[in-house]
Amino acid sequence: MANKITRKAVERFVKENLVPANDKQTVCADGRYNKEQSRGGTRAFGADFGIAMAIATTLKDDGTYLSPEEIVERYWRAKCQVVGTRVKINYHTDVHNHGLDNIGCGHITQATNPEYDGLYGSITYQEVLALYTSFSKHPEAELTVLEGNHEEKAILLVHGTSHSIHSKDKKGKMYFVADVDRTDRFIDRIASFFSVGLLDPVDAEKVKQNYHRQMQATAGLIAGGLDQFEVTIGADGSFSMNQLPKQKPAPQN
Repeated sequence: MANKITRKAVERFVKENLVPANDKQTVCADGRYNKEQSRGGTRAFGADFGIAMAIATTLKDDGTYLSPEEIVERYWRAKCQVVGTRVKINYHTDVHNHGLDNIGCGHITQATNPEYDGLYGSITYQEVLALYTSFSKHPEAELTVLEGNHEEKAILLVHGTSHSIHSKDKKGKMYFVADVDRTDRFIDRIASFFSVGLLDPVDAEKVKQNYHRQMQATAGLIAGGLDQFEVTIGADGSFSMNQLPKQKPAPQN
């Protein structure tokens, strides 16, 4: 998976695959999404489940107990408030599946692996699995099935809120794509609606910290050998790009 890629090739890919932001949908950073599946949605590791997992971790950190079912239901209701309409909560699998039923998302697979317990913060692999079980059973959960194998060339960390980047082109070239600013903005908005009726509101800053920790854990485990590029996109679609130092693979327990 760790194929050498030139800066010029990355710039060309970004230019050819810019897409206006679609804030009603949240999809994973997985590079195998085609354009019809991603549709400009906010790219976050684990899609809606990844953000719900960061909220669950924050609740645990702060000593607030909610059942997995209540976390998922509150998350869905909060997303409806953020978007302003009835929406789906998104996650994905693939045609291979990995170990447990319907888990074909690398973010979820790694977080439910006891070998990596502690790498994702205070939440345990058993708690992630229980949350996943509740999430997948929610009537508004939408499962996308991805085809093919991971052949991502690099990781694109997108800044700016007006555009995203399709992760796979017509020729099958693919990149991991994570919308950093859009995900942070979404967490800022969803945390307040999620907190309605709670004695202690969920701290959005802590949720973002947990999400970024968990994102980096998965990126290190499944894409640690890939180059990373920060891509800052303006409202008019113009962009600048900065290559980051090579990330070391995440340590294993």
